[in-house]
Amino acid sequence: MMHKDCPRPSNLSMSGYIGWLEEFDEFSHKWASIPPHLVFGSIVMVISLPLYCLCRWRTGRRSPPTEDTVASPPSLLSLVRGKQDDWLKKNKGRAALSYINFQRMLLFMAMVSLVISIISLLTNITGLTNVPIYFHKTTIANLDEHSPLHWFNIVISFLLPWLVVFVVRQFMVDKDKRASPTREESSTLVIEGLDPVTFSDLTIAEYFSNHYPNFQLVKITRAQDTRYLRRQISRLEWNTAIITQLLATGDQQSDIYCCGRDRSLAAIGRRQLELKRSIEQEQRRLRSKIDTLRIVFLTFDSNKQAQKVVLMEELDHFSYYSTIKQAPRPEDIAWENMRSPVISLFIRMFSSLFILLVSAIATSPFAFSKTMHGVIVGAVPLLENFPLASSVIPTSMLMLFNNVMPYLVKLSLVRFGPWSKTKLVSNYMVTLFFWLLLTTVIFPTMALSNIFEVIEHILGLPIINIFSDVSSSEEDEIRSQFSCLFVPEYGSFFVNYLVLGALVKTQSQLHRLGDKMYQLWMVFINQSSKVERKVASIYASEYCKKRNSADNMSLSEDYVWSIVLLAIQMCFCLISPLVSPMFLLYMIIKHLVDLQNLRVSYSAMVNQPVLVRTAAQLVIFCPLLAQTSTTIIHLKDKDSLLFLVSGSLLILNIFLLMVLQSTGWLFPVSVFGGQTKQSQRPHRRGQGRREVYEDPVMYGGV
Repeated sequence: MMHKDCPRPSNLSMSGYIGWLEEFDEFSHKWASIPPHLVFGSIVMVISLPLYCLCRWRTGRRSPPTEDTVASPPSLLSLVRGKQDDWLKKNKGRAALSYINFQRMLLFMAMVSLVISIISLLTNITGLTNVPIYFHKTTIANLDEHSPLHWFNIVISFLLPWLVVFVVRQFMVDKDKRASPTREESSTLVIEGLDPVTFSDLTIAEYFSNHYPNFQLVKITRAQDTRYLRRQISRLEWNTAIITQLLATGDQQSDIYCCGRDRSLAAIGRRQLELKRSIEQEQRRLRSKIDTLRIVFLTFDSNKQAQKVVLMEELDHFSYYSTIKQAPRPEDIAWENMRSPVISLFIRMFSSLFILLVSAIATSPFAFSKTMHGVIVGAVPLLENFPLASSVIPTSMLMLFNNVMPYLVKLSLVRFGPWSKTKLVSNYMVTLFFWLLLTTVIFPTMALSNIFEVIEHILGLPIINIFSDVSSSEEDEIRSQFSCLFVPEYGSFFVNYLVLGALVKTQSQLHRLGDKMYQLWMVFINQSSKVERKVASIYASEYCKKRNSADNMSLSEDYVWSIVLLAIQMCFCLISPLVSPMFLLYMIIKHLVDLQNLRVSYSAMVNQPVLVRTAAQLVIFCPLLAQTSTTIIHLKDKDSLLFLVSGSLLILNIFLLMVLQSTGWLFPVSVFGGQTKQSQRPHRRGQGRREVYEDPVMYGGV
């Protein structure tokens, strides 16, 4: 039997620990605490669905249809079958349809992985171990260390990344037909860090006129800090909404004082006039272009000219303009993040340190789970003797931990992130994915295997001898401990995690509990008057419904969470095959819930191709986890052919995927295909004159 000497931690109160399951009944013990999670999730689902139907029925009764009411949405069944994709694209946005198609791709991957896991399951149960735990018999640990059946996992784990690559290619090229978001048809270039005194408009114009006499520099636009103006406009909109609500309710009270402030209709009207004057004054100041940022936009006559300038300047390393790059389209700029590059640098440094601090704290999610479990059991002692609660509470607390902490990533990367929306969204998705991967997969796995003891042992060795004079016994001990990193028995924890995700988390999303919590928060911080609470409630409701507008990153988070759970499934699909049916269950329920929410509430009207492109790149990374876990399983016997072949194939796949990424996903396989006909159409001369790189709020726009 493999890994019989691996540690079974007893100091962590988590389901999936074999030593901790002694309190459970025999059936729950033999299936590693999976039945209690299924029972708990099923109870939640049985209660949730009728309650949701009742809420929908009451909502329909409170708002009876009128002559002006738009046509009712199509049925959920027609959306599931894909017959109403045109309705989804037209009424909910192309980004919404792209997300649903992405889910369909994950569903297909889940079904393929399920077939592979079934074969792996059949090979695992052929083992001859006598462990009286049924779940153990389903894992790869049930096979003999030198069983030839291990070759199936090694070969499949090597082919799995390329199977995913071809599935993603089919999805991106043949179905979506999207242009790459990094190849935008902009005739404008951008340079950051230029001193406006040293590099005046005249100096810049003379440089490009002398070096590129055949090119026409149409205009030079200097970016300005409009954050104060935008804040004032937001306050004006808030006051206007309050006045509208006061007039709608017919409140004629002349004097309303709350919290030492006059909140009557007359007082709010006076503040509105003051805000209008302040906005007009700030707009005049910005239009005078007295104070500008060190960000300069250079608009050329055509896209072809702009691309040649970028190429030539990048080759000239001694040029002051060597950092020039193609600017995103004006509509793809987050003007609220436009600030001095120096300030942006300090903010990014602070954000990086902040994320590192949060990650350091998050290295102990099990400590958080254990602490919360102790608090709950201490408050309700009866739960200690109730196996269902004792089993489910730790996993639920870890899920709560992972759902709350991403807001810190959003604060540091979105609120104070780059001004390019394409870069902002991509950075946020990638950072959030790897952060969640660490706290959801890597750190729990390390905690389960007591790998921290290995690290402590390594750090205790003289640094000069780590790579030279480590004794054979110490080397074997380290290797043995690292081979316990992915003990298949620990896969039961992730099976339980997916069960709760499928049966509990999706129900909270169906009821939109997160939206309601945000709505309550907005009401709480605007509780000065009844009207303000009403306006805050309406604002929060509308904000949550628009999944990808302004700084609402909900659609990005939906992508990332699906990929994180895919990473869990990929990591354990071969060594602990029961994780695959649970992931398929999650994707089916999640798909139905998201379609229903889009059908009755949500929308994603802002077209963001970068969302699905970034998500596809992250999906391609996930199968490497399956190959990594398979390799670590065989790490204990360093001289075995299984380990040598598995490790070599892992290195080969990592190298090939690095080549694929470094070539822009073009070689050895063109993942995203060529550009669409629209993006291949040449840029007409003179079109750059129509590109305006100024914040629209400077001229009264919003």
